[in-house]
Amino acid sequence: MPQAFRAGKPHPHEETPSKASRRTPSPGQKKHPGQRKRRLAARQNRNQNQNQNHGQGSPRCVAVIDLGTNNCRLLIAQFQPMRGGSKARRHFRVIDSFSRIVRLGEGLSQSGVLQPEAMERTLEALRICAKKIHRSGATQVRAVATQACRQARNGPAFLARIAKETGLEMKTINTLQEVQLGVASAKPLLKRRWPYALIFDIGGGSTEVSLLKFRKGYGFGMMGSLSLPQGVVSLAETYGSPGQDLSEAAYGQIRLGVAAHFAAFAAEHGMVQLHQEQKIQTVGMSGTVTTVKALDLALTHYQRSLVDQTLFDMDRLTAIRDSLMGVAQEDLRARSYIGAGRADLVLPGMAILQGLADVFAFQRLLVLDRGLREGLLYQVFAKPSRRRSRQRVKAPLRSPGEGKGCSTAGTQV
Repeated sequence: MPQAFRAGKPHPHEETPSKASRRTPSPGQKKHPGQRKRRLAARQNRNQNQNQNHGQGSPRCVAVIDLGTNNCRLLIAQFQPMRGGSKARRHFRVIDSFSRIVRLGEGLSQSGVLQPEAMERTLEALRICAKKIHRSGATQVRAVATQACRQARNGPAFLARIAKETGLEMKTINTLQEVQLGVASAKPLLKRRWPYALIFDIGGGSTEVSLLKFRKGYGFGMMGSLSLPQGVVSLAETYGSPGQDLSEAAYGQIRLGVAAHFAAFAAEHGMVQLHQEQKIQTVGMSGTVTTVKALDLALTHYQRSLVDQTLFDMDRLTAIRDSLMGVAQEDLRARSYIGAGRADLVLPGMAILQGLADVFAFQRLLVLDRGLREGLLYQVFAKPSRRRSRQRVKAPLRSPGEGKGCSTAGTQV
């Protein structure tokens, strides 16, 4: 009995016309007037279905909060799929943001607890964040606290108070998680022509340094990381006085102390040799490096587009520091991108930066205006493929410095 075929379906022994011949009419054939409209409609339907399929398991709108020692930052973003395979999984569009200096870690280095005034400032900022999140209709909220809440004896009680008064459930992350989030925000901008990458983040209460290595087929993986439980806020309180300029002697002490803390890590990984052989790129993320770049450009108002993803030559830092040594804090407060909340933190941050340059021997760095917030968004929106998941288990990277500080091995962020 002959096999039956549906109308319009070619017989298996017949030659199927190519796609080009189906799309291109013959010279004597007229194009149907609605053909273009139907093609556009079909393309829109495919894109819409692709968006819906990708949205399964991924929130459409996400809010992330980074509560640090000095700042409270919020980002609200929507997933925005793009054509191009795995890169589409990491693309998002920011729809709202908020940042406020709260100085949560004020007085923490001396007392060991969060101060009432600092907690009130932080709660006020978080209430604003909660209102923005509610208006945005975000389907998922990820809120993390870092060094100040890790260090303070009353940190857990304060997080419970935040949940009660604002409805925000915050989680204190450890130093390794903080390193991973910072690296996640910088990894998309690393260049493969340098097989190694040094990434550092100068925070309010801690300073993190990470070393990454590129491996073909695996991307950049963590070789090791180390955290210094001191940042611009804690060092400003230790070596300076509120409302007073940092002395040149104190600046030198901070610089030497930072270099001494990271000396063993730098020697173990041969950082000086990597820089001499031009095999490593250096990336800086923090308010310190963005402020230094803004000062280098002599900006009157901070413009992210002029600072983010730009290069800074370290030989310019000494001149910038000398120009600020004799400047009163009132003059620094008048600059909009420094303000009253950060005037006493600029010089301690520069001392940390110069100490890092001393020990790691970098002469130029890539300045990034991003950090934990962007890392949280990348983690939420990224969906690693099975192939990458197998690679992480199959071939972990060896870390000679595992067990020192918060050193990690084989960590794919």
